[in-house]
Amino acid sequence: MNPVTLPLFDEFMEIFEKCEILNWEAKHFWGKIKSNAPSKTLEDRNKMYKGLSILVNIGYLEVNKNDSSTKLHRYIETKLLKELRSDLKNKKLVSCFSKKKTELLFLIDIKKDNINFLNSL
Repeated sequence: MNPVTLPLFDEFMEIFEKCEILNWEAKHFWGKIKSNAPSKTLEDRNKMYKGLSILVNIGYLEVNKNDSSTKLHRYIETKLLKELRSDLKNKKLVSCFSKKKTELLFLIDIKKDNINFLNSL
């Protein structure tokens, strides 16, 4: 399979990190994208539709056939998207804890140096 470039990748990733997609229409995605960057244009809106199509084709979103019509699609997230969100959260947590661990190890070294200094007196 050829690699696919997702239009508005950063905007979609931000939505996926922050929101659960349950019966969203395209206007819900557009509202989130537009609220984060009010300067978005009609061209960007077309990119969003293309992005939604790609996300459905690669399995991150699916069209809820029960609540959709031929003119209006309602999107729901798949297990794959839930796993992606979980991975993103885990990476952020690992990064935060790693920074905190480094800070604490540095403080421990300083305290050890202070103890050694006091013992040498």
